Amino acid sequence: MKIDPSELVSQQQAAEMRRVSFQAIQDLVRRGRLTTIEVGGRKYLFRKEVEAFEPLAAGRPRKDSAAAKSSQSSKAAKRGSTSKTKSAKKRKAR
Repeated sequence: MKIDPSELVSQQQAAEMRRVSFQAIQDLVRRGRLTTIEVGGRKYLFRKEVEAFEPLAAGRPRKDSAAAKSSQSSKAAKRGSTSKTKSAKKRKAR
């Protein structure tokens, strides 16, 4: 398989293209999100892959709003239906 050298970019060039740090590119390579090819002892990335890269959504995923509402209402119901504690009963008995 022949690869045209113009299709390859260094990790530093990829970082400049994506406007991120060199370490961010290294992290993506380490996680397997970008593939590398080694030529002459140096790692290169495919230009098209770097240009087409779409980052994953950041942060914790949101809960389903219907599930969140039902869990909140069940918690409120539990709080309202609790009986008095032993210490509260003792104070009332005095």
